[in-house]
Amino acid sequence: MKRSILAFALVLCGLAHDWFVAPKHAQSLAYEFTLIADTSGSFGPFTGLGSMPTINNAGTVAFMAGGGGVIRFLTGSGGSITTIADSTGPISTFTGPVAVINDSGTVAFFATLDTGVRGIFAGTGGSLTTIADSSGAFGTGFGFTPSINNAGTVAFSATLDAGGQGIFTGSGGATNTIATVSGPLILGPLLSDPAINDDGTVAFRARLGTSPLFTFTIFTGDGGALTTIATTESGGGFTILGSPPAINDSGTVAFRGSNPLGGIFTGAGGPITTIADSSGPLNIVLANHNVAINDLGEVVFLANLDAGGDCILTGPDVVNDKVICQGDALFGSTIGHPTFPFLTTGNLGFFRDGLNDSGELAFWARLTDGRQVIVRATPVGAVPEPATVLLVGSGLIGLLGFSRTRLIEKNYNKCP
Repeated sequence: MKRSILAFALVLCGLAHDWFVAPKHAQSLAYEFTLIADTSGSFGPFTGLGSMPTINNAGTVAFMAGGGGVIRFLTGSGGSITTIADSTGPISTFTGPVAVINDSGTVAFFATLDTGVRGIFAGTGGSLTTIADSSGAFGTGFGFTPSINNAGTVAFSATLDAGGQGIFTGSGGATNTIATVSGPLILGPLLSDPAINDDGTVAFRARLGTSPLFTFTIFTGDGGALTTIATTESGGGFTILGSPPAINDSGTVAFRGSNPLGGIFTGAGGPITTIADSSGPLNIVLANHNVAINDLGEVVFLANLDAGGDCILTGPDVVNDKVICQGDALFGSTIGHPTFPFLTTGNLGFFRDGLNDSGELAFWARLTDGRQVIVRATPVGAVPEPATVLLVGSGLIGLLGFSRTRLIEKNYNKCP
């Protein structure tokens, strides 16, 4: 009898081990969705919402909204909304569609003033700090999306009055140069919008060479020598690299690229890790499919499905790595276009700074009832696959049956 009980205990222990210590793709995470803002009038006179919200480690979301002829950058956590800046003056318009937020609640963005001066500004809802503007050595061609770390240092790209383009950092005083390049900008910017971590390391993509022999390289640096993360140069393994990259405090960079399949990758200057690619049900193209990475190394990205529709995912498994997809129910409606249901893309928005260290993420969605919504998704626990639940559940029932007749001895309660 003891041998039978021991055998059963070993099987049950193995099942429990497989359940609790299974690879990531054996379980999916359940998410709780919090409404941050919408266009129904619940939170303000918003007629449109920016599709790339950002989030900090407190769960506060920063986003753009328009309504009543006024454009605003706002923050919220599911209750009241705070106005960081609006276009009633001294700002005339927000030239970039994204506001990035750090853990202190400071928001950085690209805007044009009533005077016509363009620049990168930061604030918490009161007076604004000028990080850099076009009244000095910088031209008017600032990158749409800056990045801010928890020390309040902002990284941004900008053209120079003297020619060329550079990646710079600053916090309201003198700026620090990370990298500069020169060449014609007629085919687009030479440098992507940057991302900065708490150590002050900046990640960016550079377009080098001349047409038609362009190469693309993703670098990191802090003002000294640059580190190559990935490149399309000969032997680099990539045919094209997407923009912009993301970086965490360990210096790991997440990015989109093709090698030759479109995919999501990470690297820190050595071997490249593939997070997901287009070999399965995903169609990972380079345009508008932003990727984020947090300090735990968790990666979240937006991708198309071969079957149609957009999904926000944490890996290659559409079932177990899904956060949310087009066609899913949300706030009493369904994610999708209200007028043109055949449009299978453009109904979800996610951005590089849309993930925090708790695994929470911020996203935008369009609903079939006509609303646009800004949402915070919070992981609330793992959901095991049904087959795993059945096996473990059956084992527990069997264990209860044995316990009615005989207790398992103390030594048999341990997994060998």
